[in-house]
Amino acid sequence: MPFIETFHGYLENTTDTLLLIEACIKRWTDGLLWSPSRILGNFLIYRELINREHKKIQTETKVDRRERALVGSLTRANTPYNFKENGLIKKTIRILVNGTYLHVISYYKLMDVLNHTLPTPSISSVFNNIRISSDLLPHLHGYSNHSLLLSASVIQAKTQQNGCK
Repeated sequence: MPFIETFHGYLENTTDTLLLIEACIKRWTDGLLWSPSRILGNFLIYRELINREHKKIQTETKVDRRERALVGSLTRANTPYNFKENGLIKKTIRILVNGTYLHVISYYKLMDVLNHTLPTPSISSVFNNIRISSDLLPHLHGYSNHSLLLSASVIQAKTQQNGCK
């Protein structure tokens, strides 16, 4: 199955995901080899693997706080998995809307996020006129609730300013 990109950017938080859902962006399936998932906030995080063989776990080294914030415990220092050098990270979320589960999958490289080379939907002008519906707003609870609600308020104010109801 060919890979069809529907948004080029980074899904930083649940608000970004809800913007994509409102914009009716579809999901796809990949054929890549992934690590087991790790929970990070409202998301599951995976890292691309070279193979399924396990390696000896390295002693803990100093891991950049920003990297740990993006991949949780899936750092090179504390895992037996053979991550692909400069490989992809997969970030997924499942949201129940009107009895249907919507799955959103984001693929990115760690350095692209650390270097801020990818836009997020909440700051991309493509989504200026998209307002997260009240049906989706309940998904902004839980992990990082305060920052996500602030993001939602900023998005609503931004879209109202642009004439979107």
